[in-house]
Amino acid sequence: MHYSNRRGYETEMRFFRVCEAALADGRLPRWISAIRRGTRGEDRDGIDAIATTTNGTNIPLQLKSSKTAKDYFRRDPSHRHIKCIVLTPELSDEMVLEKVSRALIAAGT
Repeated sequence: MHYSNRRGYETEMRFFRVCEAALADGRLPRWISAIRRGTRGEDRDGIDAIATTTNGTNIPLQLKSSKTAKDYFRRDPSHRHIKCIVLTPELSDEMVLEKVSRALIAAGT
């Protein structure tokens, strides 16, 4: 596996591990009812994950391991509706959770 692919895979795995634990412990915004992996079709459209709200709204998420990758992703106008979160390896799990929570709150307002 290429380094950038491995890093992206590790970023996604960490995101889901942290979010699943936070959802179970009630540490995500209370109006988030689930977080799931994107389908193959969603992934082709730039969506790594979907956060579902208690009213049934889906928030599409793209996970990046660098700001450079986020900036490149953002250049595509079709990605503007997707919330992009940069999760670098040196962030603690609590910092990952804080970044995810801020992104979800921003998307939900």
